[in-house]
Amino acid sequence: MVDMIKGIFGGTPSASAPLKNLKPTGFSTSGFTTGYTNQTRKQAGGITVTSNPERRGLINQVSGLFGKQAGEIAGLRPMVAPGFSALRSSRLKQIEDARFRSVGDLRENLSRRRIMGSSFANDALSRADTEFSRLNDQVIAETTLQELEATKQLIGEQYQADRASIETFINNMNLEADIALQLATNATSNLTQAALAQAQALTAQREQNLDTIGTLAGGALGAAKYTGLIKPGMFG
Repeated sequence: MVDMIKGIFGGTPSASAPLKNLKPTGFSTSGFTTGYTNQTRKQAGGITVTSNPERRGLINQVSGLFGKQAGEIAGLRPMVAPGFSALRSSRLKQIEDARFRSVGDLRENLSRRRIMGSSFANDALSRADTEFSRLNDQVIAETTLQELEATKQLIGEQYQADRASIETFINNMNLEADIALQLATNATSNLTQAALAQAQALTAQREQNLDTIGTLAGGALGAAKYTGLIKPGMFG
């Protein structure tokens, strides 16, 4: 009888037993490959998402372009270094050339007038030197502000390019993590629904088995009474 009951119920299977070996199906797209790894003592199992060689190659190229841009910007910074910029040197040279020509013409004019060395000539030369010195100081003040602003801008652009070079890899890793999380979430939801459906099926099967046992037991009892194996009042 016990063996018959066990046969009807099929033992006591776990609702999640058939799901233990179920693994999400891996797939490969134009940029990613997904898979599932088993849990070991050294590594946790789960869904894996990796970039394929073609995608990694493109990412390396993009990162390299940003790195190259950062290097080129760094090469421009000495040209606008405060106090040593090409702009300052060019404008100061223009002023010095103008001063050389102007003072030279003035000396030549004073010499022709035969008044070189007089107080008037010395005053004229002094005023010319003073004016060019003022222009020289003005250029230094203006170019200093321009150099500082240009240096600040180049530092910012170089920083952004260096950061973009690194973020190219970080963004790809984040994308891989997002895909893995989405796949894991969907797989967990599907497995949960499958386990629930199996548990409901097992419950329904047990209820049906109980009905079957009740029917069999009722029939056996009726047969026993009919054959006289069970007499009235035997069970109190």
